[in-house]
Amino acid sequence: MILTHGLVLMVIGMTFVLVFLYLLVLIMNLLAVVVPRFNQILPDLAPKAVTAAPAAAKTAPARSDAVIAIAIAAAAIRQS
Repeated sequence: MILTHGLVLMVIGMTFVLVFLYLLVLIMNLLAVVVPRFNQILPDLAPKAVTAAPAAAKTAPARSDAVIAIAIAAAAIRQS
C-alpha cells in the first residue's frame, strides 16, 4: 500500500517536471524567434573602447611564484 502511494507520487512528480521542462524549452524557443524582431526598438549599445589601466595598478608589485609557494607550504604545515 505504501509502495503504491510512493510510486504514484513519483510518477506525478516526474510528470510535473517533464511538463515544466517541455514548456520551458518551448517558451525559450519562442522567445528566440520573437526577441530579435524587437531588436530595432532597443538595440545593443556599441562596446566601449578599452581604456588604459590606472597608474596604481601598473605600479603594484606582482606576486612571485616564491611567495605563493611559501603561502602554500605554510598552509600545508598548519593543516597537518
